[in-house]
Order: sequence, then structure tokens, then C-alpha cells
Amino acid sequence: MVSTQLVETPIMPYYHPSPCLRIPEKIKSQADKRTADTLSHLPTLSEPLQHIVNLLHHLGIAYADPHPAEKVDSYIIRPLYDAEYAILQILEAHRKSGVLSDTDALLAETFQIYFWFGLRTLPPQTRLGDLLVSRLMTSLLPFVHEGAPKEMEASAVTARWLACTYPIDRYFTLRSTADPKPANTIITWCLTLGTKITAALNGPEHLWLKGHWAIQMHAMGLSCNDAAYQSMLETFPDTDGFPWIALRGLVKQLQISVFV
Repeated sequence: MVSTQLVETPIMPYYHPSPCLRIPEKIKSQADKRTADTLSHLPTLSEPLQHIVNLLHHLGIAYADPHPAEKVDSYIIRPLYDAEYAILQILEAHRKSGVLSDTDALLAETFQIYFWFGLRTLPPQTRLGDLLVSRLMTSLLPFVHEGAPKEMEASAVTARWLACTYPIDRYFTLRSTADPKPANTIITWCLTLGTKITAALNGPEHLWLKGHWAIQMHAMGLSCNDAAYQSMLETFPDTDGFPWIALRGLVKQLQISVFV
């Protein structure tokens, strides 16, 4: 947890945890297939991010569709710790040298959100929860605003401060990218996950994320197209096994909500 707060890998060398059972073949084959599908629908990702995508698909499927003969914990310990370490490595490298594109950085921060609020069941009402949400919102700024000032990178800001400092612009235009549809798919999923995890807070940060999510969903034609929304979710690691980040029914809230 301390390493996550500091965005750095532990000083102690990383060793694999105690031996665990092999991932059931059914889960492995599904995860590999889902990984290939993910990579075909997104902009070209760096090799570390591709590895993280594969690990999170294994973990998401394992919890959404557990093997009936064994407890999930008996075969997910190794990929769980591998994913945690890999996410820390890529975020630390980006913090030190800015190695990631804006979309890759956003995806990496959202994978950290997925890991902690899903796999680790971190309550949103915690200091670490607020820190992770603020990093997610900061990573979203290049796509919904002109971006955050560089001096903000070295300061500890809260998600609430970000929401108040960078209010929702209802008429923003999605930032142009070399490959806009795949990039916007990433932005949509990240906003969807952020909206879900902050719902329990119901504060400015949730309203900020939900407002931008609503605009994005309308712009992508997903707000009234449940099949397309579900297809978008299938591009990313499964959330069905994690009640706090389960996303399948969230679109119905958008369909019955009025964003004023």
C-alpha cells in the first residue's frame, strides 16, 4: 500500500509468492482470447501494458467464473502479485521519465483503480482511495480540458480539489488523436469505472466523473445502445466478479438520469 501511495516499486527485490495451483486451462484460454481481442480494439500498447492486460483478464475471469473444484485464492495468488508489481513498475517509470502516451498513462492509472477497488476491495472512503481517484482524474484532464499545470505533478492534490478546479465543460470536444475510436474506447471505460467507484461518495468528484461520462457516452453513441455498451466492456478486464466495480448495469442509470 505504501508503494502504491509513493508510486514506486518496493526496495526489497520482488519474489514470487509461495507456490500456488496452476490457473485452470479454461480460464487461461479465455483470458488469452480476451487479451487478443483487447489488443485488436485498442491503440498499440507498450509490452508492459500488454502483459498487465493479460494478467488482469486472468484475474477478472477467475473471479467472474470461478473454477468449481478449487478456491479462487488457490490459483490466483501468483498472477495477483505479478499484476500488482507490473502496474507499480510502469507507473513508476512514467512518473520518472514520462515514458507513456496520454492514453497509456490513463489506462495504467485505471488498471491501478481496477486492482485496488476490485481485486483488493479497497473502500472508496479512504485516503488511498481518494489518492487513486485524483490520479485517475488528473490522467483524464488532457482529454476533457487543456491539461493540468506541470507544478501540480509534484503536489498532493485531492479528487475534490480537482473537481472544483476543473469544472465540467458540457460542450467540450474530444481531443483529436491519431486513432480516435480506440483511444475514445479507453477514455469511455476509464470514465465508466471512475463513475462507478465514486458513486458511494456522491461528492464533487463523483459528479465530475459522472458528468464527463455522460457526455462521453452520448458522443460515442453508447447511452441508448446497451449492446454496444456491453461490447465496449468486453474489451477490458471483467468486472462481474467484483460488486464495487461491476459495470454492466451502469448504463441503465444513465438512461434514466437527467444531467442538467
